[in-house]
Amino acid sequence: MKSDFESVWDGNLLPSLAVIMPLTFRPQDRQKLMNSFEVWADSERMPPLLPASAGGSAEIDLILYFNNDCGPDDKALGYGKKTFMESQHRPEDFAQLAWIAEKTQTHCRGKAEEEAASIFRQFEEKYPNVRASFRNLRAINAGLPPHLDVYPTGANHMFYRLVLNEISDPAALLPYDYFFYMETDVTPLRAGWLNRLVVELPRNLHLDPAFGMHKPSAKSLWVRGSNPRNKHDPALHGGNLQGAMEKDPVSMVDHINGNALYALHDQGFQELVRNNRDLVGNSLAFEMSYDVSLFRDSFRKNLEYFQHHSHLYQYSEFIVNTGGTTKGLHELRNLYPTAHLYHKNATDAELNDSRSAAEKSKAARLIRGASS
Repeated sequence: MKSDFESVWDGNLLPSLAVIMPLTFRPQDRQKLMNSFEVWADSERMPPLLPASAGGSAEIDLILYFNNDCGPDDKALGYGKKTFMESQHRPEDFAQLAWIAEKTQTHCRGKAEEEAASIFRQFEEKYPNVRASFRNLRAINAGLPPHLDVYPTGANHMFYRLVLNEISDPAALLPYDYFFYMETDVTPLRAGWLNRLVVELPRNLHLDPAFGMHKPSAKSLWVRGSNPRNKHDPALHGGNLQGAMEKDPVSMVDHINGNALYALHDQGFQELVRNNRDLVGNSLAFEMSYDVSLFRDSFRKNLEYFQHHSHLYQYSEFIVNTGGTTKGLHELRNLYPTAHLYHKNATDAELNDSRSAAEKSKAARLIRGASS
């Protein structure tokens, strides 16, 4: 008897999918990433991709997506950021920043690949069973100039550049039809979560001569993920969330969280993202994240546009975004019986369930192939 995954995809060509994880060169980002890998290797969440006998025939790449290619200690980049923060945001300031950005990009080369190679070596050594679920391990970078490489502007522009294929190596994204944007605070709830990502993708395929391969038909999916499920506590996010709720409750409740599936190479979606970036992306006063702004300022702004494109903005419970709510693994499984992934701004300890240290240690030894 065929599994659900086999039945869904029987007779169809699989779309090409990449799991893309945004990162900076900060040591704490690397530690969060390694903590994520350890959670992925937990015995109750293994394997990420089910074996071929259970329908796990998808070929999925894992991509680390860095903010730039300069590394953490680049002097030109640091000087550019300092100049930006101290500037009065006058035209002459931006002219100087543009010069710094050009000089920075001309000599920043290879640091993202170096960092990724080091991370992947550790990944393969410590978690070979998790590694086996991915076809290729790759690294790309956004090439952010200093004046954009600040929070939250930088996080927004990393997303914009990814969808618009304006990263440092645009050809790197050509093989993929869709990507799952996965921050390090996303954790699996169940085994086979990579299979579930593929199941969520459209299955209507056609031959696109521009790519020389089978591609999903245009206008079938732009964004697919979870709306916020958290209670809107005024204490969260320094009170900013509550203020945003009071100003625009619909957008805060109805937008899809940024950890979601997205279309690549779809001209309609790229136009939407480009318009959003032109509208708010370069505003120094803009502090709203791209996922909320994309829905509020671009997608829902025009009623007629929304009427004709709302079917491309799809809610799903393959991932659940719970904001500030902290619960254990088993409780989350009971609450969300159809979810495979969970997103919350949580500490790494909070992402684990309440099993004893002995049980966790035994599970880790089994996963890593150590003798007990």
